[in-house]
Amino acid sequence: LIKTALMEERFDEVPGLVEQLLLIEPGNLESMMTAGRVLFESGKLVEAAKWFRRIQEKLSSYPKVQYYIARIK
Repeated sequence: LIKTALMEERFDEVPGLVEQLLLIEPGNLESMMTAGRVLFESGKLVEAAKWFRRIQEKLSSYPKVQYYIARIK
């Protein structure tokens, strides 16, 4: 569903879909990163930062998470 929302440019739906996926797969960092990137690119920096921090808490060395956090500050 996440990939479909991205393909159909329904970006506002992505964070909610990721939250639903995390109920089933709580460690899915790739999907969390997708939610963060979508929010970042939509200019929703506060919400994006929350996703990036969640990823950082689970795996601080996750690729590009430091980059996006630095860009938000």
